[in-house]
Amino acid sequence: MAMYGFLRVHTDSRKSPVFGNPVPFCFWKYLSSPILIIFTLTLGVFPHANAETRLARPVPDSQRLIIENNNLSADTFFTAYMSKNLMERRYAEMYLLGVLDATEGRVWCDYQHFKTITLAEVLHSGLSKLDLKQRESRAAHVISDILGKEFPCKGGKK
Repeated sequence: MAMYGFLRVHTDSRKSPVFGNPVPFCFWKYLSSPILIIFTLTLGVFPHANAETRLARPVPDSQRLIIENNNLSADTFFTAYMSKNLMERRYAEMYLLGVLDATEGRVWCDYQHFKTITLAEVLHSGLSKLDLKQRESRAAHVISDILGKEFPCKGGKK
């Protein structure tokens, strides 16, 4: 090992063809490998730089999941649930999930007895058959009534 200023350099056992001195082991030659060059160049690129943020494009208040929007009518819920707008559909699905979790095992039997697709089919057919008065009712009550009629718990409350 040789000392060059404050830097320790490991030497090879080979001799320099010109001077006959030991050739210092140069780790800098390994820094020129293509993989390391690509890695170094990509350090300055942030993968999330082009990601969509809520601050750049805020969602309108009518689409936000807040307490004022949780008192939905069955008609508003069904329209959002069948919407082609993905975000609106996701909010309706989150609302539905809250109703399902709150009423599971009390109003209707649990998820272990039914597949999610079965629940979705029953809800779709039940919501599409509602009359005008039922469509104006609160969605949570209508959903739990539909599930209670189709999948009643035989053991009562769990």
